[in-house]
Amino acid sequence: MEIYHWNEGTSNFGDEINTWLWSDLAGQNWPCRPETLFVGIGTVLDQQIPKTSNVCIFGSGAGYGAPSNLTALGWRVFGVRGPITARLCGLTDEAVIGDPAILLPDVFPVPRQQRSNPRKIVYVPHVHSVANAPWKRICHDAGVQLVDPRDESKSVIREIALADLVLAEAMHAAIIADSYRVPWIPVWTSLGVNALKWFDWASSLNMTITPHPLAAPSLLMAADNLASSIAGFDRTSPFFNWRTRKFYDLEEMISAQKRLSSFRSLKKTVGLNYLRLRNQLSSAAVTRLTRQQQHRLSRRTASQLESLAGQIGQLSNERSLNQQKQRQRSEFKAFLSEFS
Repeated sequence: MEIYHWNEGTSNFGDEINTWLWSDLAGQNWPCRPETLFVGIGTVLDQQIPKTSNVCIFGSGAGYGAPSNLTALGWRVFGVRGPITARLCGLTDEAVIGDPAILLPDVFPVPRQQRSNPRKIVYVPHVHSVANAPWKRICHDAGVQLVDPRDESKSVIREIALADLVLAEAMHAAIIADSYRVPWIPVWTSLGVNALKWFDWASSLNMTITPHPLAAPSLLMAADNLASSIAGFDRTSPFFNWRTRKFYDLEEMISAQKRLSSFRSLKKTVGLNYLRLRNQLSSAAVTRLTRQQQHRLSRRTASQLESLAGQIGQLSNERSLNQQKQRQRSEFKAFLSEFS
């Protein structure tokens, strides 16, 4: 059975987990069904999945386009990530099982180490942010450890599981930290952060989260945020109120996603053309001319990270998390029974 996951040439630990988690959970029982597609972890329920009736959905989410009515397609749905995904895909809340990355400790235990001060604090940027700012220097100045989301997935998971606090722009950094019971704080620097999928996941655990905005740490990211705001291809503002630092309610977010999805092709074209132009303009010469400004922005972001590193962080309710894990284990057992 082929496993479908996001892969556009850039390695991302959250998506790479799909390449080994499912076979490890199944042991020797992974189904041999070459005609069937298994769709697991990731915000992938959009128009990119091949239209075939032989598809199994397990904990996937929507958020980057108009998803189809999964029941009408005849797909076998063992569960989706959260209530927004369920509504957008024509399902009821009974289909909500949360994000399957919470099952990682079942197959990849990471023993905690006894450690005195200093606390180990890590920052995990979004995969689309990591290359656009001098994060190594920023994290060094802030006294935190940078964990690159493009690194090998088990290495990233281990660093998260052994931390005392995770500052997460990548959503799966928060999910994985939560599953290993490591406190975490959501921090966003970019309008490219998909607020809908954060709310989708948090709602599946009846959890309230309050992301902390970080100032854009580079001229490149500041330009990206400005362009996103003007052109309307940002993934944050339609779902998250920056002034109050609160998510909009469920109905407003569903309506906003439907509006965005109707212009998805146009927005994607505009976004890609902007990126091509930006890459041409952000040459080494331009970087040298703006070095002083870059340093000022980086120092401001480092100061904000340093301040967040002194906070406690949050965890989901352990009882709710364990109930969700049990539901996922039960559904995965049903999947193996049906297809093995």
